[in-house]
Amino acid sequence: MEKPVKVKGKYQKAKSQRCGLAFFRFRKNIFHDLLPFAFIFSLLFFTDSFAQPRIAILNFQGDTTASDYIQKLASQSEFAVVDSQQLHLALKGAGYNGSLNMTLDEARGLGLSIGCDYYFIGMAKTLRRLAGGEEYYFDVLLAAFLVETRSGKLLRFSFEKTQVAQESLARLQLAKLAETIWRQSTDAIKSATEQNLAQSSQAEVYDLSTDETSKLNIKPPQFYRRLKPSYTEMADFAGVTATIELNALFQSDGSIGKIEVIRWGGFGLDESAIATVKQLRFEPAKLNGRSVNVSAVVQYNFRKEEKAK
Repeated sequence: MEKPVKVKGKYQKAKSQRCGLAFFRFRKNIFHDLLPFAFIFSLLFFTDSFAQPRIAILNFQGDTTASDYIQKLASQSEFAVVDSQQLHLALKGAGYNGSLNMTLDEARGLGLSIGCDYYFIGMAKTLRRLAGGEEYYFDVLLAAFLVETRSGKLLRFSFEKTQVAQESLARLQLAKLAETIWRQSTDAIKSATEQNLAQSSQAEVYDLSTDETSKLNIKPPQFYRRLKPSYTEMADFAGVTATIELNALFQSDGSIGKIEVIRWGGFGLDESAIATVKQLRFEPAKLNGRSVNVSAVVQYNFRKEEKAK
């Protein structure tokens, strides 16, 4: 009776091993199948983090607690904030002297040295003023420069001030001013970031007036019919002769994009020319058989027509 039991035990053990092996293979297959998804999720996570603008807050001239207040607010926002130690090393390497009056190249170079998209510089002061006799009041002022690294432009300049009766209240008011400036600056950063993304996502445009596009043998737009703009009553009354030139975007889908007046004449002739270009219908420009966006100059000559006698 023991033998059947022993055989049964071996069978159960072997079955258990096979089940364990099968489970291991099952788990291995799961991990193998989920690996691409894990990579995608991690890529999305890092991409999202990378997409967040990097902000740096440099020490303000005067009362540096103002920059500390903005630093705290920035750290609680959705933006990525440059570490203070990293910032210190970058400023030291760039040789920044605290200037609030920079050229575009200087501002761009400083931002690139820091490794940020936007940065704050500024000044904060508490000034004692004589009210009369032995009484004093205090002016609290905060000036903040929000700089965009990509262009080196001053994206926003904020200036806030207030008065307090006692110097001990100055820090409290400074914190409130910093909060106001940060709130305003946040909107400016978001707006600038969205605009930059929109510009970078635009399709490539070939300028037909350049030598480079002529070498590409781009076939220009083919117009179905020519339109003549109206000579306006104002121009007719003044007997005006003028040439109007427009830079127009002829898009790959057969529609007209942005139109810019590059030679104006007044008397309603600019508007007449623009209205005419908007009505143009055409077959899009071609590059190797593919429809592409092109910009080109459109010229219209206006002159008073002599009436037949």
